[in-house]
Amino acid sequence: RYGAVLTCFGLYILPILGLVADSLRSFALLALALGVATSLMVALRDRFGWSLAILGWGLEPYLSYKVFRHTRTLPLETAPDFSVQAPIELTGVRRRPKRHWYHRSSVVAMANQVGQSAHLMERIYEGRAAGPNLLDWLLDRWVQHLPPLRALRWRWVMAGRWVQELKPQKLLSVPCGTARSIERLRAESIHLVDVEPEASFFAEQRCPQATMFAGSVDDVPEGPYDVILYLGLTESIGDAELRRHLEHLRRHLITGGFLVVSVTAHHRHRILMENWLGWKSRIRTPQQLSTHLEATGFRVHLIGHDPHKIQWLMAAQAHES
Repeated sequence: RYGAVLTCFGLYILPILGLVADSLRSFALLALALGVATSLMVALRDRFGWSLAILGWGLEPYLSYKVFRHTRTLPLETAPDFSVQAPIELTGVRRRPKRHWYHRSSVVAMANQVGQSAHLMERIYEGRAAGPNLLDWLLDRWVQHLPPLRALRWRWVMAGRWVQELKPQKLLSVPCGTARSIERLRAESIHLVDVEPEASFFAEQRCPQATMFAGSVDDVPEGPYDVILYLGLTESIGDAELRRHLEHLRRHLITGGFLVVSVTAHHRHRILMENWLGWKSRIRTPQQLSTHLEATGFRVHLIGHDPHKIQWLMAAQAHES
């Protein structure tokens, strides 16, 4: 509550009051210019555009006033407490006993408790900040707006669009995660495969028309399928395992069908993601993934990436060997 007042006071009221005194006028103008520039640059970095950036800067005092007056209606939410550690084979991340200041973010705290689980991915996809107080809420909001997490949200949105444009009659998603990318898909047959029980729960709620299977790539049901969605797994396996997966999926795909696959490229926030969230991703370039696809019976037809070029999507068509 008081953080909003202090922010408004430091960015607006104090510099404006400084304009009254001749001795402080130059410093006040500099502080005001830096505050305006910072607000605009942050808004432009998040791709709001010049018009919304300027509008947001002008409305910031009013929004701070609203936060102060209506603190009880602020969307603060306590991060769920997981007293039992999830199995290491499901999450790939062990709980860290030592806590740091950044654990006050609900996303960071959850990642260190349950790893890269369905609950965590749902919170990231929603992009909704949470925290017991305003400071924790602001920290969580900052974490949610980091480029790697925005790139993940771009990935599920664009993957859903690509699948819709392909108009599959029979689709397989492995690992399906929480099935956000195919929530609005209408197909004759949808098969979802995931090893995590929590992911299966979310997927069944989101896509009741789909058939759910527990397992991994090796446990996919017999096809053939005309579209296979293969997201978020290339970052966790080596080259030999990746090629084996691609060969296995190719055998379940009709000739002319499409495999939609993702890859995480190198980015400057990689160490931060590893230290804060415990995500140790296997980095590959899009060219390296294309090489694996070409070697396993696919031909890349479409490539896309998020604005920061962290998450890459490829639509590869299966051809005759």
